[in-house]
Amino acid sequence: MDPDDLVRDSMQLFLEGMGCRVMTSGNADNALRCLSENEYDALVCARDLPEMDGLGFIRQIRKLYPKMLRVLECDDRSSMEFFREAKLAGAHEVIHKPYTATDVEKVVSSLNLKYWVMENGGKSAGRLL
Repeated sequence: MDPDDLVRDSMQLFLEGMGCRVMTSGNADNALRCLSENEYDALVCARDLPEMDGLGFIRQIRKLYPKMLRVLECDDRSSMEFFREAKLAGAHEVIHKPYTATDVEKVVSSLNLKYWVMENGGKSAGRLL
C-alpha cells in the first residue's frame, strides 16, 4: 500500500515477477476493506499515508491480523530510531526507498514468501497487499 501510483505499480511488477498475486491500494481505508474481504500473507506499507502514518497502520494490522507478515517502506528521512520503532510497531522487515527488484527479492526471501511461492509451483502463490 502506497499513495504513490508509480511506487505501487513498481512494487506490483516486482512481486508479480516473483510469482506473487498482488492487490494494491493507495490508502488505508481501501486497504482495510481489501483485507477484510480477502486473505493475504503479507502487507507492504508506505511510511507516509494520507490518513495516518505507516507505523500506526502497521500497529493496527498487527492487532487485526497478527499472522500477516508486515513490511514498511522508508526513505532518506528515516533514522535508526525509526527502524527501532518500526520493529516495535510490528514490521517484520523495512525496505528503503528507492529500491530495486533485487531489494524486493531480498525482503521477500527473508520472509520466506519466495520459498512458499516456489513450493506451490506458482499455482496458489502468496497474496500480498
